Amino acid sequence: MLLPLLTASAFANNAAQNEVTRDFQKTVALSGNQGVSLDHRFGKVNIHGDGGRAVKISATIRAQDSNASDAQDFLQKIQIEVKEEGDGVHIRTIYPESHVPHIRIGGHSSYSVDYDIAMPTDAPLWLRNAFGNAEITGVRGWAQLENSNGALLVRDAGGAKLVNAFGKIELTNAAGNCSITNNNGAVNVTNVKGTLELRNRFGEIVASQIAGAATISGGNGRVSLTQAGGNSSVSNSFGEVVVRNVTGNLSVTNSNGRIDVAEVSGSAELTTSFGAVEATRIGGATTIKDSNGSVHVTEAQGFVSVNSLTTRSCSSAAMVRVRAISSDTCSTPSRRSSAESWT
Repeated sequence: MLLPLLTASAFANNAAQNEVTRDFQKTVALSGNQGVSLDHRFGKVNIHGDGGRAVKISATIRAQDSNASDAQDFLQKIQIEVKEEGDGVHIRTIYPESHVPHIRIGGHSSYSVDYDIAMPTDAPLWLRNAFGNAEITGVRGWAQLENSNGALLVRDAGGAKLVNAFGKIELTNAAGNCSITNNNGAVNVTNVKGTLELRNRFGEIVASQIAGAATISGGNGRVSLTQAGGNSSVSNSFGEVVVRNVTGNLSVTNSNGRIDVAEVSGSAELTTSFGAVEATRIGGATTIKDSNGSVHVTEAQGFVSVNSLTTRSCSSAAMVRVRAISSDTCSTPSRRSSAESWT
């Protein structure tokens, strides 16, 4: 990614751009529990786990300008700082803060720094990046990764905290507990060997193969959870919620979307305001609250309670239907004081 500093009048033809580059390379060693931190903006980041205790830092620095001399001058002013301290290696990109390009009709300046860093697989990692994609692979120590205005892609990790804005998050294969927060981007999580806490606004959420409990909060997008190994909860505002294969209890709260749940070993509490509710093969009690939508429950093993403001009977406009109930009982608390059998 090249950051534009100035774009001149659209009435003139763009002047030919002069791009200049230089490479940066440095290797430092970690000891004990030391980690790596990178503070960066304007460029791609690629960090991958490697054998040994060395941190191998490679970077490509670029600058563009319609004036070749100015491009070269600005290139030399971009610095990469590497500090070795007690807790590890700290890497920082330093841009000239006082740089003000000359105004040229049809010309502009831009710059970027792209990193490729190899580090010990078991070392902790801290990353803060902006305006560029970040990809981290095979780093299994604890990781705290913050990105914005670009995708955050993580594979073969340990426990991790991921934060992004205005870009997607993808996490595949994590060996520990994970926390994910995103804003204005999709989130896709697969194969977490621990618990998952996930919050997102304005983007789809897809999570699968979670070994522990899953706690998911969506805002404006579809939410899908498949296979969670503990008591789990999902909340959403504008979008459907689909859940499959939960070992434990499940709670789903939605405001403006349908709920579709199946294969829950424990109890299920399902609440929505504007949308249908489907519940299939629930191992424990099933409690459903729905203000404006049809309700269908199939193969529930425990007591089923349906509370619908529009429900008047099993064949009412709200279309409440319950069948194959092992306990042979179900009720609508808002309508009945005692349980009745519905078929």
